[in-house]
Amino acid sequence: MNWLIITGKKDKRHTEKLTAFFDSKKVHYTVLKADAQKFMCAHESSKYLQTFYNDIQKTTHCICFGTDDIPLSPLFMYAAGLFTGKKIPVFLVPGSGKLPDFMAGDLGKVFTDADTLLASLKKDFPMYVKLEVQEKVRKKLFKLGIPLTPDSFSNYIARGDKDTSALFPKAGMDVSIRDSAGTPMLCIAVRCKKLPLVSWLIGQGADINAASEDRGYTALMDAVWINNYEIAEALVKAGACMNTVAKDGQPLMVLAAGICNMKICRLLFENGADVSVKDRMGLSALDYANVFKKQPLIDLFSSGRP
Repeated sequence: MNWLIITGKKDKRHTEKLTAFFDSKKVHYTVLKADAQKFMCAHESSKYLQTFYNDIQKTTHCICFGTDDIPLSPLFMYAAGLFTGKKIPVFLVPGSGKLPDFMAGDLGKVFTDADTLLASLKKDFPMYVKLEVQEKVRKKLFKLGIPLTPDSFSNYIARGDKDTSALFPKAGMDVSIRDSAGTPMLCIAVRCKKLPLVSWLIGQGADINAASEDRGYTALMDAVWINNYEIAEALVKAGACMNTVAKDGQPLMVLAAGICNMKICRLLFENGADVSVKDRMGLSALDYANVFKKQPLIDLFSSGRP
């Protein structure tokens, strides 16, 4: 971040409080004393003018103290227009005078005094740091030619590219977002059998029970469908729901019984999956085990839970 502090003649004490705060955060800042003589006669001092232009071009956040002590010269109006156009946050402490209407409206946040401003900065500073990181990562993705879109995110998850995938949430994208087909990122990682990405998404706080738009499967249902015990186990340990029902009315345990992977069935059953939930045919996992004479499943489902 590059903070620009524009101050008049009367705000030395307030400026010192701010610079002490920025020093404690190890943040770059520049203090610009915009007294009337310099602001109104800047055209006569090419050095001052060049310094001013350099400072405002690098600015990411601006604080303006005592606007009644700062003349609304063409130089100041240029900076106000630039900050508005670039959507740079501006924090204003008017002083004793009335704040010009254009500044109070579009330019920035207004604070009654320096102490209120400083308290607000201390409270919101982690957010400003987070937003700065997001902006840097967005620029990095742009330079790499990678669109910041859900479909692009899903593409790198499907590849198993964790390093590139990690850039998307750092740029501000929700890890629970869906691709254009309505498939959650976690389901994509499961379907592509990318256990490291599954674990990473869980750790990032992805919605573990979000269902896809196509079959209505959750990530755990997808793991059962592809017959992958390791991924199913990771999802169960992370607290995935044991009794979800797909769009077609198929409960998780009916799906598992159909796959007939004893290891997966035992994992689900021992972690609370209900074998009595019926599908649209009116049959449960236990019913199917009996119909198709799957004795190992009958024995498992008829036994008591550990």
